[in-house]
Amino acid sequence: MDEPSKANCDAVKAMAENIRFDEAQSTAFSKAFDTLQGEVFAVRSSSPEEDLEGTSFAGMYETILGTKREVVEETIAIAFSSCFDVRVMAYKKQNGLDLQKTSIAVIIQKQIASDVSGVGFSLNPLNNCYDEVVVNASFGLGEAIVSGIVTPDHYVYDSVEKKIVEKKVNKKEIALWLKEDGGIEEKENEEKEKQALSDEQIVELSNFIKKCETHYGKPMDTEWAYENGKLYLLQSRPITTYLPFFEELLTEPGDPKRFYIDLMALTQGFDEPMSVLGMELWSKMLLRLKFDMMSPQANGTCPAINGREYLNVIAIQKLVGKKNTRKLFSSYDGNIRKIFDAIDLEAHPFEGKPEG
Repeated sequence: MDEPSKANCDAVKAMAENIRFDEAQSTAFSKAFDTLQGEVFAVRSSSPEEDLEGTSFAGMYETILGTKREVVEETIAIAFSSCFDVRVMAYKKQNGLDLQKTSIAVIIQKQIASDVSGVGFSLNPLNNCYDEVVVNASFGLGEAIVSGIVTPDHYVYDSVEKKIVEKKVNKKEIALWLKEDGGIEEKENEEKEKQALSDEQIVELSNFIKKCETHYGKPMDTEWAYENGKLYLLQSRPITTYLPFFEELLTEPGDPKRFYIDLMALTQGFDEPMSVLGMELWSKMLLRLKFDMMSPQANGTCPAINGREYLNVIAIQKLVGKKNTRKLFSSYDGNIRKIFDAIDLEAHPFEGKPEG
């Protein structure tokens, strides 16, 4: 199938925006909607294909905040029509999803008039650390963060040591606020340099995000809000941007962390795991080169596990030093030098003698 046409997608989307409930649907909707309290609502899309572990569709489907009760039906149509957006169709094609099978649900929630809101991750997606919770927070509605119009505060919480290990308070120039008569408005933030969350709230929120992970049994990406000091969970979905570790490479909570680089991907460009025979041939080739560092143990210098070979960065730097390690591997990728320079060997001591 050819690439989705913007003109065709826009035409279908415009038709979908004008769809309205028939009499039976309107009666059923009104009966259910009347059970919701409040006069202002958030209308959110929820596609069966959205927020899956392999496909996030982040920011592609429409969410309308600050919707008044009398225009909810029209707003539902707008959210529904977003499943025909050309960006959605192109992303579906890119990920091998059927363009002919388009479906979406629309969720109506009481609008939270957030004092502070943001996103949180039950592991650190920047370094793949399972022990760390990452929180991004700003004043007002979280749409300011999601849409990228503000640089939020950045907090990192160690869920094992039960302490905040990093706080970066950014200048939050603007904020989005809920209007009393519906809709949202952008205002200059009068407390732009103030920390958005108190330390107590960072701890409370981080522990709650970890509870989400425990509940779903996988690392979770959450959207949350505080209104009048009360914490609300707005959304929770699987994180799609982290690297799942093999069990052999995981350390126990609180143990010294290990840093691995996938040597097969870095030095050979292999995306897929090697076969058992392939790994044996690879090992023999390295032996011929006097590079006998492979080990089946995760504590080894170059553990070989499940068809991949990994460089245990802490182990090899203990053996040959940071400078030599960086020199050895930085020729493959310019970012390797930065990675090695960023690792604090004293903060991550290597226990015992490296194997292999």
